[in-house]
Amino acid sequence: MDKLHSHTEPQIWNSVVQNLKLPLADHNVDVDKLFRDCALCDCELDGPQGQIPLTRYLNFLNSAEQAAQEPLISIQIAKAAGAALLGALGFLFLSSRTLYEAINSLIYYQNLLQESTAMSFFQEGDYYVFGYEVYGVGNIDVRSDVELSLSFTSQMIKSFSNNQVKPERFMFRHSPSTALSKYQHLLGAPCYFNQDHNQIYIKVEDARHQNSRHDPSLTQILRNYLDADLADKLTEHDFTDQVRKTILKMQTNKVLTASRVANSLGLSKATFDRRLRESGTTFKTLNNQIQYEVACKYLSGSRLNIYQISQLLGFSSSASFTRAFCKWSDGQSPSAFRKSRESNS
Repeated sequence: MDKLHSHTEPQIWNSVVQNLKLPLADHNVDVDKLFRDCALCDCELDGPQGQIPLTRYLNFLNSAEQAAQEPLISIQIAKAAGAALLGALGFLFLSSRTLYEAINSLIYYQNLLQESTAMSFFQEGDYYVFGYEVYGVGNIDVRSDVELSLSFTSQMIKSFSNNQVKPERFMFRHSPSTALSKYQHLLGAPCYFNQDHNQIYIKVEDARHQNSRHDPSLTQILRNYLDADLADKLTEHDFTDQVRKTILKMQTNKVLTASRVANSLGLSKATFDRRLRESGTTFKTLNNQIQYEVACKYLSGSRLNIYQISQLLGFSSSASFTRAFCKWSDGQSPSAFRKSRESNS
């Protein structure tokens, strides 16, 4: 196992995979064969709260794309999936009072649905921005998951508002896998690639959209159900997960320090360092893990050059980024990594 990725393997709710069966079959994918090829069995998918390894799910999505011979299959099946894809969390989304509350509920309970996911929702001028990032999965291609997740979130926004609210634009870290016009036709909004983040933009006034179907009693029942599940996951291991998510959300072209992250979590630097030691890691180790993973995704999934990637990750020069990458990868340079990925694609 890669020395930068030795933490416990993240999981995803099995309901996500269960509810993709029918949309995939509708695209003439032999779902039973796909499940066998991806080592997914019915025993793992049984039960409302079962989980499967996130890496196996990502391989499943990538294999589905190959089986369908359709590079945008993830967007297509996301458009066909319903709230059941997220289980109780999907129905909480649709029963919330406002769209703003619905999206923030999704973010609050995100770790129940899919570990190693960082979501955010913040105002930027005249827009609210929903952000989505995946970490902790090594060098696995996450393009299909990102496209499915943003497309599905867009569908949930439309369903919540009875199609009155639609995203203004989509941003993707990776490069497009087919013609831009096909993305924009399926998603119904301008799409931009090779960006700093994976994001959906909606208008500020649209975030205030009131839900005509809001049911306070149902909302509270669903929250109680999800709160009980969330309490079971609050362990010391989850503190490192909180730190990872905070690092991703704060990631800019500026150097990120332990003090800034600790302050963001409402902790003193001493307490922050102590809790990480108790979890068997350090800020430097976690930050290196995330920078390495993000660098790998830029190198394998975008057309950004080495200098641009080094700037996005906060390095003072491409040379300092190359030195760091060689250390993270046991001697492989960024250019060599990119060439190896291109030769294998």
